[in-house]
Amino acid sequence: QKVLQEKQISIPYKVGTMMETPRATLGADRLAPEVEFMSFGTNDLTQMTYGFSRDDVGKFLPQYLEKKLVESDPFVSLDQRAVGRLMEIAVTESLLVKKALSMVSAVSTVAIQDLSSFVTIWASTTFRVALIAYL
Repeated sequence: QKVLQEKQISIPYKVGTMMETPRATLGADRLAPEVEFMSFGTNDLTQMTYGFSRDDVGKFLPQYLEKKLVESDPFVSLDQRAVGRLMEIAVTESLLVKKALSMVSAVSTVAIQDLSSFVTIWASTTFRVALIAYL
């Protein structure tokens, strides 16, 4: 701030937070008053929720899928019952505290249907679909 004032420069910015852990999503309502947006890191959130490492999951996930221990690859299709639910809790509880809050994430196109129950606006990007909820 001091340098910007000295140079008489103004750089517009927004303060936000990455939601990459289950704990962060469950405490999102406490973070909401301090930020203008929340960005969901779905890959990290999936790893933390499942306790899977993306580096190692290829060694055992095929067997999990074959034995129907998991319904689909959680790094391809968002697991609505766990990761999607954590995101929904974060969105709904945060918006109770602060109405003018943006939610952003890059998710696969497969995950769009899973999140449509609590996300209202979609914006397309090159490789992923960014979800933006201005609820």
